[in-house]
Amino acid sequence: MALARRPLLQWATLPAFGLIAGRAEAQRVRRDPPARDFAPMAKFFGDLRALERRQRRGPVTVLQLGDSHTANDAFSAGMREALQARFGHAGRGYLPPGIPFRAYNPTQVSVAAGSEWRATSSMEAGAPGPFGIAGLRQRAPGLGAEWRIEGEPGSFARAYLEILRQPHGGRIRVEMDGAPPAIIATEAPERHAAFVALRAGRQARRLRITALGPGPVDLLGVELTRNGPGVAYANLGTIGATIALTARWDQATVAAEMLHLKPSLLIVAFGTNEGFQPGLAIEGYEALFARRVGLLAAAAP
Repeated sequence: MALARRPLLQWATLPAFGLIAGRAEAQRVRRDPPARDFAPMAKFFGDLRALERRQRRGPVTVLQLGDSHTANDAFSAGMREALQARFGHAGRGYLPPGIPFRAYNPTQVSVAAGSEWRATSSMEAGAPGPFGIAGLRQRAPGLGAEWRIEGEPGSFARAYLEILRQPHGGRIRVEMDGAPPAIIATEAPERHAAFVALRAGRQARRLRITALGPGPVDLLGVELTRNGPGVAYANLGTIGATIALTARWDQATVAAEMLHLKPSLLIVAFGTNEGFQPGLAIEGYEALFARRVGLLAAAAP
């Protein structure tokens, strides 16, 4: 689906809530556009312009964080398709680990995981961290658990696996098309998240991760990218979540993820579940939302 040039510029940010407005709202803003409404989008549009003029070699990353409307990949899938059709396909981008919820059905790739994997969500009160922007971890307690991702030929040329290094951590084997298997040890003196870079063949379409034991393995996510420029659009949503969920994420882990992903646009899409909370004070919620979005923005490069 080709993206016409003019409609792309008819999207705008709502300053109070950081949501994406539709055509009617954008047209209203365009008639009387306060500078503050469009200033945060300047880098994103500039990066897209550089792609279009073939002045940029790396990907332009869009990162959408939110609740179930983000998790179901409906809005994000349409935006991903439109942006990649016009500006190039840089890969599926960052994905949560394993199968984060029962009806998980991401576009462009299919995911399968053995029942041995156990998810720990930042939605769970008192759940031990650290948690990053995916909002959960997947743990393989020992030998044999598998996690597989498959896409079209040429889906990715490299992968960045985000692991939790920890005392007594186990090992994993990573297999990708066009590359020899890689063995990764996750043991470390202290718990911290880390990205491991893996290069695949140019036409890679499959990735398989197998836990080798003897200790547990915890995974936080994986990024799949192609060689060359284009757009990568990641959607990371948690069913039933509110903006308060982001307070349970480890700020150092989030900062490391933002530094790695380098998003040109950050979309924060919470609010639906808050609307059903009894006694919600809009003024207090607006302040909370602005504070949480500010911390996410501060973590971005």
